[in-house]
Amino acid sequence: HILGAGAGYLLPAWLGGHCIESRTVAIEVSMKSAAFAFVLAVLHFEDFDVRIPAAVDCIWCPLFAAALGAFWRTKSAGLEAGAWVAEYKP
Repeated sequence: HILGAGAGYLLPAWLGGHCIESRTVAIEVSMKSAAFAFVLAVLHFEDFDVRIPAAVDCIWCPLFAAALGAFWRTKSAGLEAGAWVAEYKP
C-alpha cells in the first residue's frame, strides 16, 4: 500500500496536478489493490486459504487510507485549484 500510495502521489504531481489531486489519487490507488487482490484470489484459486491474505488486506487497507488522510489533514495543501481542477467547468 505504501508503494501504491507513493506512486499514486508522485505521478500526478509530476504531470502537473495539484497537491490535493495527488493526495486523492494516492488514496484511491492504495485502496484498489486490496479489492483487486481478493477478486483475483477468488477467480483463479480454488483453495480457500489463498483468499485469507487478501481478505485481511481488505481490513488493513481502509485503516491505512484513514491514517494517510488524517496525516495529510494536518498538512496544508492550499485551496487553489490545480492543473486539472482549474479546467473543470460545471
